[in-house]
Amino acid sequence: MNRNEIFRILNKIKNDREFSFYKIGLAGSYARNEQNDGSDIDVVISTGNLTLSQMEKIKSEFPDLNVDVLQLDLLEEEDRELDGFLIEMGLPANDHSVYKNVLQEVMWA
Repeated sequence: MNRNEIFRILNKIKNDREFSFYKIGLAGSYARNEQNDGSDIDVVISTGNLTLSQMEKIKSEFPDLNVDVLQLDLLEEEDRELDGFLIEMGLPANDHSVYKNVLQEVMWA
């Protein structure tokens, strides 16, 4: 599967009434155009409130492929908590968290 095919599916998902008010995008190796045969597809969605059935619905659009659904709000919350902990310990905030990396590379549909 190539990036254009993925974006065609992401746009289909985005046009589904159930997901139409979220931003949806692609991150990871496919976003960087560095994918290989073993790469998974990292779908990013601008919420932290997806149900398990909604996540499965997104994954089902990519049959026989490994798909991770990254909920941006949850990643941000985790990042904020980790940075707070590090700062309390007298350490610098983590500049290379999953959340910060996803924000840098996400390609929105």
